[in-house]
Parts: sequence; C-alpha cells; structure tokens
Amino acid sequence: MLAGRSRACVVCGGMKPPAAFQPKRRGRALNLYCNDCAKQSANVRRALQPRRSPLADNARAIHKALTRLGASQIRRKGVKGMTPEELAVRLRKLPERIAAVVGKSYAVKGDSFELADDEIVGRIRDLLDELDETLIERNKNKKLARR
Repeated sequence: MLAGRSRACVVCGGMKPPAAFQPKRRGRALNLYCNDCAKQSANVRRALQPRRSPLADNARAIHKALTRLGASQIRRKGVKGMTPEELAVRLRKLPERIAAVVGKSYAVKGDSFELADDEIVGRIRDLLDELDETLIERNKNKKLARR
C-alpha cells in the first residue's frame, strides 16, 4: 500500500494514515489494526480470534441431549454393548465422519478425488451400521424428501 494513502483498521473500521498502524518493533510490517485499538487489546483479540461454531458454545447441552436420546434408544431397541455416553459420542461425531468421507469425493475434489462414489456410499453405510444395524433397513422404503 502506498505511504500517503489511508488504511482501514480491521478492528474499528476507521480510515487512518499508515503512521497510525506502526508496529511496536522497527522493521516489521504494518499492523492490521491501528495503534488506538492496540491500546485496547481486548478489542483486538475479540476481532482477530477465529469465529467459533454455534454448536461449540452448546457442546455440553448437546452431549446431554444425545446421551438422553441414546439411553432411550438403548431401552427401546435393546442395543447391546454400548452405553448411552458411547452412543452420544458416536452420534455427535457422525456428521464429521460423513463429511470427511464425502470430502474425498469427485463432487468435492474434482479430478483429484480419492474415493470412488461406490466406495463412499459403502463407507457411509458402514458408519450408519456402526450406530444402528436396523437404521438402513427401517428407512429403505421411505420416500426421499425434496430439498
């Protein structure tokens, strides 16, 4: 950026001259935030920290709800060899695991795909079977919902 032009601070959004973005040590590049905002370090940390997922804020509540759901499924269906907590953890991780498999597909990676479509469907089927062996059988005749 040219020396005479104004810059926008990423924290306060104000347009200021480059001199207002000087780093503490000489020889370093200009800061992304102005010196006024640097004095209020809490604002800088809040503006520059990565955004958390809304699910991360409610992780404990989600885990409790999934544990209750797991306990009711175990009572109702008689799932053997799994505690409600283990089932809750598997339910919580299922979308991430499916996303990891789908992320290696042609639809996502294009010509650099790692897994063929039939392998992906098989792996997703295996993930669902780990959770509940009757899940696919119970839902195989259901109509697909339109988006």
